[in-house]
Amino acid sequence: MKRFSILLCTALLVLSLAGMASAFGLSSVASGVSGGDDSPKADIKGLNSEQAKLKSRLVSALVHMLDAQGKVLDATGDKDAAGKVANQVESLKKGNVQDEEIDKSVALTEENNKAISEKESSMSDLDKSSKQKLAKALPPYAMGVVDMTKLSKDFTNWLDRAQSAVSSASPASLLSVKDNLAFGLDMAPKIPAICSQTLSTTQKLIAFCKQNKLETSGAEEALGDL
Repeated sequence: MKRFSILLCTALLVLSLAGMASAFGLSSVASGVSGGDDSPKADIKGLNSEQAKLKSRLVSALVHMLDAQGKVLDATGDKDAAGKVANQVESLKKGNVQDEEIDKSVALTEENNKAISEKESSMSDLDKSSKQKLAKALPPYAMGVVDMTKLSKDFTNWLDRAQSAVSSASPASLLSVKDNLAFGLDMAPKIPAICSQTLSTTQKLIAFCKQNKLETSGAEEALGDL
């Protein structure tokens, strides 16, 4: 009987303390002490799925952009650079593109854009045929810029949620979360700069073609209000 009374008192004390904790908003403290976690879990699976879709769209945008840059380089007489670009485009079109190949394509896009910008001052010396080739490169160039711009917005949205997932990950799961989202976490910050650079180059190429009475409507329509 004495043992039963002790057990009963203990049970009543536990219930009383639980009620006090709830009344004073201490449930989270109790949860922390007991090892529980009431915080919402990040949707890593969903973020990983979105990352795969963004990666696929990036490959498509890079194909447009590199193909256009190759045409511009060819029009300006830089056959070696144009050939290098053509080979990279073929690699992207094969499918199942690895992260390293995408990184290589992004770096080549930036390299090409810089080279094309440096050639702008001498484009007026091109013959009529080369200038026409240049004009034909404008629509796919503009399409690549538009693709990249849309992608940049979606990558930025994804990055905010991915960084939140990393910051809220437990010590035990942190490395796994970072590993799963590594491609997007590395690539997302690079996209806005590429958009800005390639848009500026496209607008300058359009201005040049207009000055030389070449067709630019396709590129201008593609760019819209960018």
